[in-house]
Amino acid sequence: MIADMDSPMHDAALVSGKKLILYRGSGGRSALAGKTLADIGIANVGYMAGGLGAWKEAGGTLETD
Repeated sequence: MIADMDSPMHDAALVSGKKLILYRGSGGRSALAGKTLADIGIANVGYMAGGLGAWKEAGGTLETD
């Protein structure tokens, strides 16, 4: 996905008004990515604290192909 709103390849889903939740393995990079998106004007962004590791530890399920 291209977040830069000035790019012709910008993905409009990023500014749809829906809550955008970012996640990675442990949560650190998704927190940084969320801050970066907020800094460039993309609102309603959050991240999953602890990432997928915390999700699995809390009993969350994952689908695999």
